[in-house]
Amino acid sequence: MHGSIFKVYDIRGIVGSELIIEKVHELGRALAFYYKENHPVLTTVAIGRDGRSHSTAIFDELSKAFIDSGINVINLGICTTPIMYFAQEKLPVQGGIMITASHNPSEYNGFKLILNKQSVFGDEIKRIAQYYQEQRFLSSSLKGSLINHDLVIDYVYYLVEQFPQLVGSDIHAVVDCANGAAGSVLPLLKEKFEWTKVKLIYETVLAEPHHQADPTKPENIIELKKELEKLPNYLGVAFDGDADRLTAITEKQVHLQGDELGAIFAADIKKYNKNCTVVTDVTFSHVLLKWFDLQGINHVTSRVGHAYIKEAVKKSNALLGLELSGHFCFTDNYFGFDDGIYAMLRLFSLLLSSQQMLQVHYEKFPPRFGCAMRIPCEPNKLEMVMEHVKQYFSKDSNITTLDGICAIRAYGWGSIRPSNTEPVLSLRLESIDQNTLMHIKKDFYTALKKHLDTNDLKYAFKL
Repeated sequence: MHGSIFKVYDIRGIVGSELIIEKVHELGRALAFYYKENHPVLTTVAIGRDGRSHSTAIFDELSKAFIDSGINVINLGICTTPIMYFAQEKLPVQGGIMITASHNPSEYNGFKLILNKQSVFGDEIKRIAQYYQEQRFLSSSLKGSLINHDLVIDYVYYLVEQFPQLVGSDIHAVVDCANGAAGSVLPLLKEKFEWTKVKLIYETVLAEPHHQADPTKPENIIELKKELEKLPNYLGVAFDGDADRLTAITEKQVHLQGDELGAIFAADIKKYNKNCTVVTDVTFSHVLLKWFDLQGINHVTSRVGHAYIKEAVKKSNALLGLELSGHFCFTDNYFGFDDGIYAMLRLFSLLLSSQQMLQVHYEKFPPRFGCAMRIPCEPNKLEMVMEHVKQYFSKDSNITTLDGICAIRAYGWGSIRPSNTEPVLSLRLESIDQNTLMHIKKDFYTALKKHLDTNDLKYAFKL
């Protein structure tokens, strides 16, 4: 196994060159050791997988490793990551693993880990890497058992019980499953909700999807927008590869950012909860945060990353966690894990109860102008660049350093942080009009030009 597979939020890499299927058994033994060490009474884990061509072979090696370590395995089959989380609530398990690489191309695969209903990430992933290198395995004279349990039907019936108002409802929507794990759920879900005006596209689970399953990128929702052009007054929703994220397109084909859709959810929750606290990440729109203040919605800021968001939600007793990338964690009437399909049903429900189109909810927000960019930066330069940016803005800006650097000026704000997955700097800039947005863009361009490639900067900033 290549050491690069041990990421901040998960274990993930290119199958064959980084993630070696023949080595998954050893990695699984190290995972079993970690799980048992941190939860001594653990007896059973649930393992799900997406539809990638190598997911079944990886499952075979991984499940055998846990069974050889004396731990029972419940095989969830092909499912979404949220169904693996759902198993933690509904089955007699103490941990779980999802075999997936989410939105990454088909040559990737990996593992999302959960233990005792908590995400395993950060330093804990580093510990697992150490255990793998040291070959720290459980010795057990007894083998575990393999139990097959398709949880999709139970999950669908649970959702139907949670949203009786949506059964037979006249929802007009096109749903892009992106040939990902959402396709293992949506056909049955549509049938049980008795929807006649909901159209599914790319619902067949395929090893080679029609398009990359990252709905935050405009190029991946082109087909969805084409379908919406044929169907006036339909809204669009799309999932990533393992269906823990959601994005939405209004009836006028506005592709909502994660913070915009999240703000719509927050406003709906506030209607039913006097004390409403939400968790946002550091890249969340400051214009929308001020709008939250006007609505009486309390907000807590977290580092970027769904695991950090969920952790902050628990610590602050928030009713909702929001990440710009489309992770939505509801605790008011749900379990608090990020579930794109559940978020879709919350969206349909609030549209039904308000009797308003999604476009109308979007137009309630104050005007704002922003941009996001990812700029290449060599890993050995990251610390120096970030320190220079901090010094540049500390002279005449309010800055925070919870996750990277956020610089706030009278005419706008911007955040910059090293990516946890690629050798790039992630930036998000925002202001209330185009002129002041240009000012904040020039500020960040000036702060970066001393240490980064000028051509990369000009291309990213469109200067």
